[in-house]
Amino acid sequence: MVDDIGWFTLGGAGASFALMALAASVAALKAAAVPKWLGIVGAIVGVLSGATITFFGIFAWLAWILVYSLGALVKRA
Repeated sequence: MVDDIGWFTLGGAGASFALMALAASVAALKAAAVPKWLGIVGAIVGVLSGATITFFGIFAWLAWILVYSLGALVKRA
C-alpha cells in the first residue's frame, strides 16, 4: 500500500511539472524572455513530462530547468 502512494505522488509531481512548464513556456514566449526555440522545446518537455513514471520525465525536468535558466540568463545579457 505504501509503495502505491509513492508512485501516486510521483505521478502527481509529473502532472504538476507539466502544468508549470507549459505555463512558463507560454508566458516566456509572449514576453519574449527566452529564444523562441527554447519556448517551444519547453512546451514539448511539459507535455512529455507526463511520462514521469518511466523516469524519462524526471530527466526532462532537470534538463528543462537547467537549459531554461541558462536561456533566460543569456537572453537578458
